[in-house]
Amino acid sequence: MTIIVVAAFSYAIINYRSLFILDGDNFEQGYLFLLGGLSKLKDGSFSSYDWTSGFGNDFLCYSFYSSPLFFMFSLLPKFLIKYFFLYYQLLKIVLLFIANYYWFSKITNNFRSILIGSFVITFSGWTFRYLNFMNYIDAFIFFR
Repeated sequence: MTIIVVAAFSYAIINYRSLFILDGDNFEQGYLFLLGGLSKLKDGSFSSYDWTSGFGNDFLCYSFYSSPLFFMFSLLPKFLIKYFFLYYQLLKIVLLFIANYYWFSKITNNFRSILIGSFVITFSGWTFRYLNFMNYIDAFIFFR
């Protein structure tokens, strides 16, 4: 599964040197949003009543406190975060496949049905439509 996902994104890995943020892209907006939230978390000034972060802290609280994948960014140096976005998306697709595999194994014992169902949901249009919104797939992975 990991080989399939890396092969699918190999063009961006090779030609863009793992830089997946383009001007005007949702990833660029998410990058700035993430930097602001991480700086507030690191200096201890993040509060649920702070509206200076953008579009409301109900969204920020979900993004930074309930998704384990967002805490990976806090471990990286600030200059590496924009290069980590591509691998972050690859990790989310692989984790989505594993979560789907586990979910389908609870429905049926047929290995072929489990595998086909996992691939269909993982590589569906829904997944790639919401890939650039950074947190919808996290909810699908962890809170199903």
